[in-house]
Amino acid sequence: MSTDTFEIPIRNVYTLLAYASGFLELSAVSEVGAIEADTPADLLARLLADGLSALLRRGPYRAYLERAEDVRRPRGTVDVTRTVSCALRSRGRVGCRFDELSYDVIENRVVKAAARLLSTCRNIKRELALALRAAYLRMEDVADVELSAELLRRARVPRGYRLYGMLLDICQLVLANFLPDEQGDGSRLRDFTRDDEQMAHLFEAFVRGFLQHHLDGASVAREYPSWASASGERTALQLLPRMITDVSVRWPGQCTIVETKFVRRPLRELAGSVRFKLRSDHLYQLFAYVKNTREREPASINVDSILLYASVGRGLSETLSLGDIRVSVRTLDLSASWADIRAALLSLPLRRGATRMVAV
Repeated sequence: MSTDTFEIPIRNVYTLLAYASGFLELSAVSEVGAIEADTPADLLARLLADGLSALLRRGPYRAYLERAEDVRRPRGTVDVTRTVSCALRSRGRVGCRFDELSYDVIENRVVKAAARLLSTCRNIKRELALALRAAYLRMEDVADVELSAELLRRARVPRGYRLYGMLLDICQLVLANFLPDEQGDGSRLRDFTRDDEQMAHLFEAFVRGFLQHHLDGASVAREYPSWASASGERTALQLLPRMITDVSVRWPGQCTIVETKFVRRPLRELAGSVRFKLRSDHLYQLFAYVKNTREREPASINVDSILLYASVGRGLSETLSLGDIRVSVRTLDLSASWADIRAALLSLPLRRGATRMVAV
């Protein structure tokens, strides 16, 4: 039940990324073993190179952008102030502003910048670096910019171009893990699978994406429970932390809150004993979500909860009730075959009566 290292097969890392980004068309999930990558760095490079190749074949997203130019014949809106202040008419020109369909949009700037960065990394295969460099050079109509968090925040997935969802997720990982070499004459990409914070976000998004894709008739999303019994001055209420569920699954008459955790040691080992306990902060957090959600729901709605831990190897499957609140504790073995991972997720107790409860 505890491990200091998560050795997750590359094929499973690919599956996490596919469901987290919601772009399952990239490859059939049942054939994830076909992805050609030996390391997480190569996986990101492969996905970005293949994604850009598909995007360039189809034609990248374009949008109308405003341009300002001094022209001989009026076009669009005449910029009177510029025309007069710069004495353009004496040179037979007039200042104009007009909209022009362009590839030079933020989304294309982001993926081009990521391709350039990743192509310089020493720890990716040469063939992948060359493919990324080739894609970068083909995007000559897109300005060269530095990849930054601000640029990524402004990027959106264009309607009708779902591939950008996956590409922007890859760019986020590239930015977070790009490191200059200690020698100062190159760069490398850090193994993001060894960063618990990044993997926690990925694991959460994977579980949410999987359930959204596979649970017909259910609503699957993050929810924001409010503090049902809170009262006091406005300044005091503003001190309360915001509650955000990782995954809330709703059926008619049923809501199940799933709290995902990616931690090295899911259970707390008692000193001098072979006994283990749930981590109190995890349980208290989930309990707060369930209690405050229940107080806002009609009495006819069952509100249950699941603590879902990422694990490697042997796991845990227990269900208990705390009064009238059901808590199921499960682990998901990320080193298992995709068939086993899929079966484990589909067997989660998302409806009342799915498993036998043990009252405590």
